[in-house]
Amino acid sequence: MKKATVSVCEWKSHPRYKWVAKFSQGEKRITRYFTTKKAATEFANEKKIELLNDGRKHGEWSDDERRAVIEAREIGATMEDDGVSGFSLREAVMHYAAHLRLLKRSATVERALDELIDVRRGEGKSGGHVRDLHYKARKFANDFDGRLVASVTSKEVG
Repeated sequence: MKKATVSVCEWKSHPRYKWVAKFSQGEKRITRYFTTKKAATEFANEKKIELLNDGRKHGEWSDDERRAVIEAREIGATMEDDGVSGFSLREAVMHYAAHLRLLKRSATVERALDELIDVRRGEGKSGGHVRDLHYKARKFANDFDGRLVASVTSKEVG
């Protein structure tokens, strides 16, 4: 485990702030300024504890998590062999999380089409237009019976 380090040193480049505390959080290097050495040291001690606790919390991995990281590395290497670059586990997780959020908010195809027909009626579209839309919507809804709109791909529709 990486040691949690927070350095405190005197800083002479500012008329008010005389002490600085520096530390890394993730890949970011963070600097905080203080008027007294005591305040900087107290902050540094609290930040060290916070960083250590954060490291402990994320330091232990389950076998499934370890396996997922190994598989992601293997998939990334395979993709690079196929000429696809830029694959990362983080991006994959972010993409999948967004996909799950979208699914959670999604309606069934049938419900979405019913809402579309109601909107067209509300807009005052002609009876013929609404009947035609209803006929086509029923056929489409039957093709994707019970599916969420977010799960239907353009390939399936096209």
